[in-house]
Amino acid sequence: MTSKYNPAQLDTQLDALRKATLGTDGTRQGSFAELFQTFMDIADAPALLDVSKPTKDKTLQGVIETCARRLVGNNALSIQGLTMLRVDRAGFLHGSFFAGASFGTFFYFEKERQGLLAFAQGGGVTRFARMTWVDLPEGGIPVRGPPAGSQRS
Repeated sequence: MTSKYNPAQLDTQLDALRKATLGTDGTRQGSFAELFQTFMDIADAPALLDVSKPTKDKTLQGVIETCARRLVGNNALSIQGLTMLRVDRAGFLHGSFFAGASFGTFFYFEKERQGLLAFAQGGGVTRFARMTWVDLPEGGIPVRGPPAGSQRS
């Protein structure tokens, strides 16, 4: 049996999360935690699961695994039990996974190519990673830019 929900309300909530995701850059202390709490407030309502369908996205899976490896500091780490769900009309993916003894959850907006990963490492510590896709020109190699404030930034 599916729960009763208001699709317009869920759409409004996801749109607010989308805008907050674009406007949060992590420079303010706690901003990713606040963004993630906004997602968790939406995820607590049955409406999100009612409209979510299982999906697979190999690129997103690879990014999640790379983020988990960096957050844990273990380049051999592999994620287990990945659950990935998609809300078609919003182009919104969300889900959870395990990496070692830690639990992770994520959300991602396809059109904006941005999302957030939260990784609970125990002891009340949660680490966050922003996921942002950018196209590189053919032959381009991703490297970190110069530090902010340097002559080359």
